[in-house]
Amino acid sequence: MRLVASCGFLLVAAGACGSASLPSSSPVPSAAGIPVCSLADDQSFRRNSQDDDWAFGAGEAATTQAAYDMAIDEAMRSIEVKIRSETSVAGNETVVAGVSTQSSTKAEHEVHVLVEQRRAGCSRENTCQTAGGQVRVRSRCSRYSVMEQNLRKASEKLAATLPAQATIMVLPPTDDGDHFTHLGYEAQGVLQRRLQRPLLAPTQKLVVLPQWTPADSLRLWRQHGVTHFVSGSTSSPSGRNVEFRLYLQDAATEEVLPQSLSQFEIALEPHERDKLERKGDLFPQKAAMNLVGTAGNKGGVELRLSATQLREGENVEISLRLAEPAYVYLFDIYENGKASLLIPGPATPNNHLDAGRWYTFPDDNWRKEGYVLKACPIPGDKINRERIKVLATSKPLDLPLDRYTLRDLADMREGPKGQIAEINQRIDELQRVGAGIATAVAAYDITAVADPHTGCPKQ
Repeated sequence: MRLVASCGFLLVAAGACGSASLPSSSPVPSAAGIPVCSLADDQSFRRNSQDDDWAFGAGEAATTQAAYDMAIDEAMRSIEVKIRSETSVAGNETVVAGVSTQSSTKAEHEVHVLVEQRRAGCSRENTCQTAGGQVRVRSRCSRYSVMEQNLRKASEKLAATLPAQATIMVLPPTDDGDHFTHLGYEAQGVLQRRLQRPLLAPTQKLVVLPQWTPADSLRLWRQHGVTHFVSGSTSSPSGRNVEFRLYLQDAATEEVLPQSLSQFEIALEPHERDKLERKGDLFPQKAAMNLVGTAGNKGGVELRLSATQLREGENVEISLRLAEPAYVYLFDIYENGKASLLIPGPATPNNHLDAGRWYTFPDDNWRKEGYVLKACPIPGDKINRERIKVLATSKPLDLPLDRYTLRDLADMREGPKGQIAEINQRIDELQRVGAGIATAVAAYDITAVADPHTGCPKQ
């Protein structure tokens, strides 16, 4: 279904719904000295009237100002049709530009705001005088806001980075607190529409889910065969502008594809600021995803697992080798956004390791302490994917181990105020001072079994 108003917000035929006109723009010079309209002018206008990025309008009136206003009104009607074509109704919710509202009245307001926003992007293309003495003005108005224009450019870079056989899903960018926002939902909608039609190859697929929750994200990726996802964030340190960071991540390893990164900063209109402040769900896995996706020198560390398909209760071994001596941080990261810091820890307090030799864990020190690495799914899940992430740094992260490791390898907290977010901040600090960082990641799947004696918690 489409949301259709009985009457738009723009100029309409007399007697249809009354007369409503957009406010006049800044004054345009009068007809004095205006050239006579030519056939070439008409042909140029017809050629440009159909454009994906621009809406064109024409107006004829006794004065240049009146003709210009009419031209803008015509262009804006075309833009309104486009915005309404992207507006849909599902149940009790109306979705405008990717943002759900709970009433048609609010949806109408959203459409009106978006149309008015485009008016600022109008310009006068051509002015001429007809044989009858009327002034004809042609206008050009951007179909897209400044934010949309930048998102469309970013989508081109994202599409160019995708592998040929990729299946992709777009996540809404989160704010500084790892929350989805209405501005993030709007950005998600722009990216999906741009990727869906012209940019993806026939061998590439875009998965669009009308409703999903962050807790179900990895399960849904497996269910729909998602190989990559668009992720990102918005930050507004100045309080007025907002910076977007968008990138592709591999769904299997959650590593960022480095060539896909797009960043831009824009000034927000008041209604956009309102959308940024309207928060949705918390994305508790975001900090863990950022940790897994930490970029670094991939040749500086090798990582191996004894198995990548495990049944509940089976043991796993992790092996690594460094190209250069480094401080090693080894993480086990779970689907629910939590993680454990394996090294350094009680059995491996000295995490500065030598280069050129293979280290395998659990080692003798681990076994003396009674440690094993047992494959245990999240209670209640049939299958989980966990990722082992290793960071090898030239300078230590200076983690207070009493807060990050316990003898039972208790989960580090997820979320924007959790320990994983703190570790990400410390990694960012090392990168800012130019410290060397090498990374590697490996994933393994755990399948739950009915046996109650696996040694894994069942609830």
